[in-house]
Amino acid sequence: MASATDVAKWVVQELNKTGYLPQSDAAYDIQDKFGDEFVYDNENGNLAIFKRSSCRISPPHRGTGCLESARKSMDHTGAR
Repeated sequence: MASATDVAKWVVQELNKTGYLPQSDAAYDIQDKFGDEFVYDNENGNLAIFKRSSCRISPPHRGTGCLESARKSMDHTGAR
């Protein structure tokens, strides 16, 4: 079973490969790789990443800080 850390690590790996990861693409890839528990249909009917499993990355925080933030976020909500 996947965890938020697994999802966050994948996000970072994808960003390190290309430097860019559109949220819509990421949402479908996350659903395929990790399951429905990390995504939802938003108010516009689009697949989106649950906030508790998303990893917002800006250049100063790329890498382990992002992973730690995602892990803490998921631990706080009780989701894994």
